Amino acid sequence: MGPLRAPDGGRSGHAHPEVAGPTDVERAIEQIKAAQPALHFHIERILADADRIAAIGSVRQGQDPDTPGTGMIWLVRMADGQMAEMWTYRSTTR
Repeated sequence: MGPLRAPDGGRSGHAHPEVAGPTDVERAIEQIKAAQPALHFHIERILADADRIAAIGSVRQGQDPDTPGTGMIWLVRMADGQMAEMWTYRSTTR
C-alpha cells in the first residue's frame, strides 16, 4: 500500500479516529477484511475539484447486486498528492 496520508498527519473525521497514519490504515483494512471477508464496496461516482474528492457508493455483504447495501459517501482532502483528511458518512435510513 502506498502513502495514504500527508506527512503532517492531517486529521480524520471518519468512524475510526484511532486510525492516524498509513500503518494504522493498513492494519484497519486487514482487520475489516479478516472480520468480514464478504464485504464489498461499490463506487457509483467519483467527483473531484482541486484538492477535494467525493466518492459516492455503497457497502454490502457479498457481490450480489440484488443484496441491499448501505449508502456511503467518502470525502477526502488531498495535500501534496496524499490524503490529508477523510470523512466517511453512511446512510441512516432503513
